[in-house]
Amino acid sequence: MLCQAGASPKGRAFAARYADTIISPYQDPALMKAYRDDIRLRVEAAGRKPDGVKVLFLASPVVGETEAEARASATTCSSSETAGDQQPVSLNAWPMGACLVSDSTRLVPR
Repeated sequence: MLCQAGASPKGRAFAARYADTIISPYQDPALMKAYRDDIRLRVEAAGRKPDGVKVLFLASPVVGETEAEARASATTCSSSETAGDQQPVSLNAWPMGACLVSDSTRLVPR
């Protein structure tokens, strides 16, 4: 089984030809539908059955003791998503902890 993640035109073309499962980066319903529709067209154009390729959409639940705390954490998560992969693991761990309402920095090897 081959799982592919990526939304670039090259990534989509590769996935359409070879992937069994594709992980989508989109969380907005309209973008999710557009991505799935595009993948299905590409898979069919590659001579494969669109129903044979599963597109997975990731969920990012945010929890808190109260709705207000969860909403505050969601705001922190949204603003920290721009941190990117160019920072050390320890700096990328804190946003994850903010979303989980726990200290994930202790998971970082020292």
